[in-house]
Amino acid sequence: MSRKYLPRLTISDVDALVRAHQFNVQADALLRGSKWQGAETAILLVGNADAVICSLYNKVERALGDGPKIPGPESQPAAPAAIAPALELGQEPGEANDGREVKP
Repeated sequence: MSRKYLPRLTISDVDALVRAHQFNVQADALLRGSKWQGAETAILLVGNADAVICSLYNKVERALGDGPKIPGPESQPAAPAAIAPALELGQEPGEANDGREVKP
C-alpha cells in the first residue's frame, strides 16, 4: 500500500484559519448574548467547528515561528483601555513622538 502525501498548509491557509477562528469567537459571543431559543445548539456547533480550526492551527504552529497567531483569551483586553493625555504623563504635547504632529 502506498503512502498518501497530503497537501501542506500555506501561510494564506493559516491566515484563513486565524480569521475563521476570530469569526467563530465573535459568533459565540453574539449567540451567548442572544435570547434566541436555538442559541445553545448553535454555540455547540460553532465550538465544534472552532475545535477543528484550532487543531489544524496547532499542527502548524511550531513551524510558523513569528507567523500569524490565534489570539488567546489572555491577549484580548476585557475593556478598551483609555489613553492618558500627554499632560497627565508629564509630557508636553508632541514630546512623545519627537515633536511631530500625529494626525488621526
